[in-house]
Amino acid sequence: MLLKWSLECMMLMGVLVLSACNSSQQVKVTQATPQPILIEKSDLEQLKISAAQWESSQPKVEELLKLENKLTQLATNLKQLNDSDALNTRVNDEVNNESILKTHTALFALQIAAFKNKNALQKKLSEFQ
Repeated sequence: MLLKWSLECMMLMGVLVLSACNSSQQVKVTQATPQPILIEKSDLEQLKISAAQWESSQPKVEELLKLENKLTQLATNLKQLNDSDALNTRVNDEVNNESILKTHTALFALQIAAFKNKNALQKKLSEFQ
């Protein structure tokens, strides 16, 4: 009895699978025609005002988007520079931390250069001295 029932279920499943595979119906995609929407005259006026405001501000918005893009690129470049600086050894670690000003009595100081490379620092330092 159970075997007969299992066989009938299997045959039914086979028929369903075969009929589904042989189905040649194509689904028709119909484009719905736009239905008109009725709005009040005051709402139409508000929409016209909003559209005019957008048209007047659109160039400024586009300019802001360009600036945002440039700022994003600059931030990315700064991050890359910062990451590469972190990998390089710091000049302060390589050079004696004593300031040149400690050897002279100075009333003020003016920074005229900054270096990432110790050799360039030594060269300019000798030129300045």
